[in-house]
Amino acid sequence: MSELDKKRSEGEKNWEAENYKQIKTRVDKGMKKIGKKAEENGDNNILLVSHGLTIRTMIDMYSNDANSTVDIDNGSVTELIYKNGEYYLNKANDTNYLKKVND
Repeated sequence: MSELDKKRSEGEKNWEAENYKQIKTRVDKGMKKIGKKAEENGDNNILLVSHGLTIRTMIDMYSNDANSTVDIDNGSVTELIYKNGEYYLNKANDTNYLKKVND
């Protein structure tokens, strides 16, 4: 992606996209901060709303067996468990609640 972005420029500035390693580093830093803050505050549940790339990155980072290349459906739920300073994927791309609403 960053290679494609090198062709884009604004004036003399080049707005390069992040590579995957940079995305993972940024997501990991943010998730650690959120988890630590939740522990400090005694929070048990946190709702994060994000887009598919960030969700797929988290799936890749916190699961050994989930497919992180799958498209993430709009409105789907991905659930992570934070325990002892680590995140674990509990479910990904779940839209079962939509079936209940539409029934």
